[in-house]
Amino acid sequence: MRHCRLLFCLASLLLSTAASPARSDYEGKPPRFASGGDVGAAIWTDAGRLHLSFTAPGKATPFTGKVCSRSALTDLLTHGLDDSDSAKLGPQARCVHLKLTVVRELEGFSVTLPTDAVIVDLRVGNEPLEPARIWIGRAGAHPDSSPFALPKINEERSQVDPS
Repeated sequence: MRHCRLLFCLASLLLSTAASPARSDYEGKPPRFASGGDVGAAIWTDAGRLHLSFTAPGKATPFTGKVCSRSALTDLLTHGLDDSDSAKLGPQARCVHLKLTVVRELEGFSVTLPTDAVIVDLRVGNEPLEPARIWIGRAGAHPDSSPFALPKINEERSQVDPS
């Protein structure tokens, strides 16, 4: 019998009743998110890529976590990482595993936009990153909880004729 991981099972259950958001819900970097700002993370899409960035005000702040999808995450590009930081693809390229220490600068990664939902589990120290410290898309929305799921982005929604 095939077993699914607890995180994906929970996400599937949560997403099964939710309408797929429009692509615009995730497009664009949140404007409030800037280098040296409050401790936090931003996730957004742009030009066919999924981006995740972290910042902290001045004190070295450790972030860990993972971003996973049922579909492969490809073309991993990192930005701002120091030698002691890492963002690595796991087995079968289904998760990016993160371990960063951030001081003021923006650090993070991007991958080609996956075709399935994305599960995001971010931590500062050993604690989950508070939802109010996670900004999603240009609108800077916050998830309801942490970890959280981003449903599959439905490219066709904006093309549906309402008549």
